[in-house]
Amino acid sequence: MHNFFSFLFLLCNVIVALDIGNTRVKGAVFQNFILSNVFSADINDLVHKINAVSPEVVIISNVSNISDKDLSVKLKGNQLFFVKHTLRFPFNIQYQTPHSLGADRICLIAAAVSRFPAENNLVIDIGTCITYDFVNRANTYLGGAISPGLRMRLKAMHNFTGKLPLLEPEKIEGFVGDSTKNSMLSGVLNGILLEINGFVDLYQSQYGNINVIMTGGDNSFFADKVKYPIFASDDFIFKGMLEIFRFNA
Repeated sequence: MHNFFSFLFLLCNVIVALDIGNTRVKGAVFQNFILSNVFSADINDLVHKINAVSPEVVIISNVSNISDKDLSVKLKGNQLFFVKHTLRFPFNIQYQTPHSLGADRICLIAAAVSRFPAENNLVIDIGTCITYDFVNRANTYLGGAISPGLRMRLKAMHNFTGKLPLLEPEKIEGFVGDSTKNSMLSGVLNGILLEINGFVDLYQSQYGNINVIMTGGDNSFFADKVKYPIFASDDFIFKGMLEIFRFNA
C-alpha cells in the first residue's frame, strides 16, 4: 500500500481533502499541492463536488457517525485515503488510547508540526466541541482536552431548563448581561474565552513558550479576544491532511 501511494503521489495534480465533522462537511482542493479552493457541502452533494474537479486522490478525515465503509460506497470510483491512527505521522503519539483519537485532531497536530517544527504547539479547534491538542518541541503529541463547543453549551441550557430560550451564537460587548439572552451569551462566550486563556496559562507555566494555533468553525468569535498572540487559520486541518498523505507516500 505504501508503494502504491508513493506512485500515486507522483501523479497527483489535483487532490481533494474532506473534513467530515459532526455537523458539517468542509472540503479543500489542492492543485499541484497548493490550496486553491475551499468549499462546504452536504454529505449527499459530495459526489457532485468531487467529480467536478476530477481528483487523483481524496483524503478523508471522518469523525461523523457515517462509517468509512459507507463513505467508500458513496464515493465509489475515487481513490480514497482515510486518515487513521495506524498511519505513519511526522510526530510521535504518546496517548493512552490512540485508537480513539479523532482523525481531525491528528490532522491538526500534523499541520502544527509542519508549520512550526520542533516547537511547543497548542492547537485549539473551536467547533461542535472545543479540542485542545499539545505537541512539544520534541514533536511528541502528549494529548490535550475536550470541552463542549459554543452551540452545544447554548443548546444544553435550553434543553435542560424549562424556560431558557434556544439561542444562536452572536457576538456581544462586555461581560455583564443586561437581559436573559445577553446573560446566556455572556456566560457562554466569556466562559469559553476564560477557558481558552486559562488553558494557555497552564501550558505556558509547564512548558514555557508555546505557539497558540486557533482554528474551527467558531474560531472567529474568539480569535481577536484571546490575550496571547495567536496563529489563526480556518483551513489549518487541510494542510495537515496533505502533510499526512505526503508522509505516507
